[in-house]
Amino acid sequence: MRSEARDSTDSDADTWHSRTIINIPQCRPCAEQVRDGGGVDRLYWYILRRLLIFSVGVFVILTVVFCMFRVLPDDPVQLAAPPWPSGVPVPDYWSNQYEDVIDMFEQPLYVQYFEFIGDMLTGDFGPSLIYRSEVGDHIYSAMWNTLILFGASLSLCLVLGSLVGSVMPRIRSCLAKRTLSLASLALFSLPVVAWQWLLWRYFAYEWRLLPAGRASDIGSTGVELEHLIMPLASIFLASIGAFILCVKDGQTRASAALSPNHSTLRDGLFAAMPNMQFMVAASLLFVVSAEWWFEFYGLGWVFIDSLRYMDYFQLQASFFLLAMMVFTVNFAMETVVTLIRPRRRLDLCLREDEDRPSAVSETCVRVSQLPFSFSRIGGVLIRVAKDYLRSPVGVVSLAVFIAIIVLAVVGPWFSSDEITPRFWGVEPSIDLFLDGATALVAISIPAGLLALFAGMALGTVAGYSRPYADGIVMAVMQGLISIPFLGLVIFLWVIRSPGFGYQAALVCSVPIIALITLLSFHGFVSARNRVAAASEGASKGVKFIHSIPATASWALSGLKYGMPLTVVTVFVCDFIRLTNFSSWGYAFRIAVGTNPYASIEWEYILPPLIGSALLVGSIFLILDTIERIIRTRFSGLV
Repeated sequence: MRSEARDSTDSDADTWHSRTIINIPQCRPCAEQVRDGGGVDRLYWYILRRLLIFSVGVFVILTVVFCMFRVLPDDPVQLAAPPWPSGVPVPDYWSNQYEDVIDMFEQPLYVQYFEFIGDMLTGDFGPSLIYRSEVGDHIYSAMWNTLILFGASLSLCLVLGSLVGSVMPRIRSCLAKRTLSLASLALFSLPVVAWQWLLWRYFAYEWRLLPAGRASDIGSTGVELEHLIMPLASIFLASIGAFILCVKDGQTRASAALSPNHSTLRDGLFAAMPNMQFMVAASLLFVVSAEWWFEFYGLGWVFIDSLRYMDYFQLQASFFLLAMMVFTVNFAMETVVTLIRPRRRLDLCLREDEDRPSAVSETCVRVSQLPFSFSRIGGVLIRVAKDYLRSPVGVVSLAVFIAIIVLAVVGPWFSSDEITPRFWGVEPSIDLFLDGATALVAISIPAGLLALFAGMALGTVAGYSRPYADGIVMAVMQGLISIPFLGLVIFLWVIRSPGFGYQAALVCSVPIIALITLLSFHGFVSARNRVAAASEGASKGVKFIHSIPATASWALSGLKYGMPLTVVTVFVCDFIRLTNFSSWGYAFRIAVGTNPYASIEWEYILPPLIGSALLVGSIFLILDTIERIIRTRFSGLV
């Protein structure tokens, strides 16, 4: 078996890259061996591996939760002490609980760690400061209510998002394709709190069709359908656009990997799985926001309530249960998609490929020249920049993004200190708009850059190390992806002072770093496989150099979701009064919170929503255009 390589000799500037064609068909005897391997044994070992990965992921979540709550600025012992009035004796029950807490935190750290793991796994969450009882007495009812809301919204997003996203790449009409993409991006760009306010304003207040109060009392289970409709609808509207875009990107990548064969929906889901797992974690943030807005008693409501009062043990328990909920859903989703995946495997990564098809190809394919040269890195960047400037969507989105940056820099200079007479102590709408862009831009851009460089570096190191460590890396990263936005909310609460600085950007970069590390790892492993198949005896340096396009492509595919979701997270936290960054989230809170029953002041409502939507949309389109250019230019390696 042989492979054909066609090297470009054209000196034109447009042909700076090699036109190498890499065909990697499997050797027929090797392919037969792969297909006919013992199915039962392989399924058994696959399930065993998945259970091992699940165990590692749970251990990662427990470790992160333990470390996170041990570095909070308040002393857990002080937080555990009930604020009894002076002269009032402390009941024996609480006196005993307090002594137990003191004894627990006076032990060595490693003893606390193992006791913490045992308590979390057995459901012994400790005492609640708000309810003056054990956390386990009421938190499980909240968990079941959240499972109903989260499960229903996620099921709708997965089903509809998979169907629409898989159809979009096959639509021939350019107008229809762009319309669907624009509609999906619009749904993704509008903050979830905007959907919540719109549903509450019209369905609950104006038209009196649905109740807007609490769905159930604290400690009770079971939710009536009428109380579930608005929270479910708001989560669905805020999430469905991103799920559609994720599946569309996965379908496009799968079609390129399997060309000239047609890709199936299962191929697209497998390729889109990392970003979809990230969106599942983001959807839980929307669940938390919906539970707070509609007073829906669930884990999200408990999480926010505990964070406000720093109810240490209840906050720790709700955080752990929410993270486990995301991790379990992601684990089940990936396992099902992998099991139903067709036998023709995508050469994306080695995480589940027991048959190692790339190793089969290594013995069958030889290519004389690889389609990338490190000495031409300057020309590569120039050509990518020229390709970007040829894209009308890329140019327009870049212009919008630059305009928002300019507004963030010069806007506060033009805002006044006047107070409008219509509302008590509320700034004019133009001042709220001018001041609102600063926090979102100053946090999102540094966070994105930190995440890109750190994520690519960590992902490259993980992929470059050893192939047999792939499963461990995947387990650790999937555990970290399960907790990013919840941890982000906690740390934004800790640094909630108006004078935000590098701490906010550093904290906001943490969730994206986990995603980009995972995707950079995918890209490096994919390039490692293809370079090994295309070059006999390729050195590690060659593999590293030629992994750059694939690593960058996968990293950008994650950054275009992570960076906009950072903007949305800061917007939501400012809206629900967890931070004081004076962003457009604060402006929207002023607009809908001053007098919700008065006539709508659209000059206060529309500017913050339009500004945040333009910021989210422009960031996504800029990164998506660059990622698409790299994927097209280096189709042999990406």
